[in-house]
Amino acid sequence: MILWNGNWVDSDRALFGVGNRGFRYGDAVFETLRCEAGRVMWLEEHYFRLMAGMRVFRMEIPDHFTPEWMGEQIRAVVDAHHRMDMPCRIRFTVYRNEGGYYRPHTSSVSWLVECSPLEHSGYATVEQGLHVDLYRDHAVVPGLLSNLKTAQSALYVLGAIWAEENRLDDALLLSPSKYLVEATASNIVVVQGDRLITPPLSSGCTQGIVRGQLLKKSRAWNLNLVEAELSPFELLRADEVWLTNTLQGIRAVGRYRDRTYASTQAQAIAALLDNWARQTAE
Repeated sequence: MILWNGNWVDSDRALFGVGNRGFRYGDAVFETLRCEAGRVMWLEEHYFRLMAGMRVFRMEIPDHFTPEWMGEQIRAVVDAHHRMDMPCRIRFTVYRNEGGYYRPHTSSVSWLVECSPLEHSGYATVEQGLHVDLYRDHAVVPGLLSNLKTAQSALYVLGAIWAEENRLDDALLLSPSKYLVEATASNIVVVQGDRLITPPLSSGCTQGIVRGQLLKKSRAWNLNLVEAELSPFELLRADEVWLTNTLQGIRAVGRYRDRTYASTQAQAIAALLDNWARQTAE
C-alpha cells in the first residue's frame, strides 16, 4: 500500500495519468529515509532538505507540512506494512500537480509515501570491497539543483547502468572541471592518513544527510574531516575511500583500478555513526 495525499492506495493501482508533471518534466522532489523500530533516522534534516527543494522548485508548501506531520505519515506507512520492528526504506515524494507545459498552471502539490524492507539493521556493519571507477560520459553541473534530491536523475541512472555494464559496484561522477563529485547514490570521503576529505557542495554533490552528520560530529569524534576539491589522482594516494548515504551509512571501497584500500577507519566511524543515529532517531 502507498499513502497518497492521505489516502491508502494499492501499489498496483495507477495513481496518475500521462499529464503528471513528475513523469513529464521531472517536476518533483523526494527524500529517501531509513526507519527502524518505528523511528525515523534524521527526520528533521530530511524535512528541511525537502522544503529547500520545494522552495527552489517554486512549489506551494501547505501549512500542515511540518516535521511532525511528515514523521506521522512515515510511521503510518511503516505500521501499515507491519514493519515497526524491521529496518525500512521510505521514499517521500512531492510533485507539482498537473497543468501547463514547461510553464506550470499551478504551484499546488501532491505527495506520496512508499515503504520497502531493508536487509540490514543499523550502520555498524560496513559493506566492504566495492569496486569503482570514473564515469566520464557526462558530468555533474554544479549548482543549487545538483545539491537537492530531485526526480531529474538521468545522470545517476546512466552512471549506474555504466557501472553494471563494466562489472563495477558503483561509478564515481566528475564535475566539468574533472574533480570528484560523488557516486551514483552516495557522497564520497577520501581518507589520507588522519585527514578525511569530502567534496564541497560547490562541487555539485548532493547535500547528503550522512555526509552532513559526519561534518557535524567531526570534532566530537576527533575526525580531521575537511571539504575540499578532490582530483581523481587523490584516489591513488588514499588509504581508504568511503561511500556514504542514509540507507547504508558507510560503505568501504576496496578497489579503484589497480589501487586497493583498507577499511579500518570506516569500521570505527560506522560504529559511532550507528550509535548517534539511534540516539537521535525520532
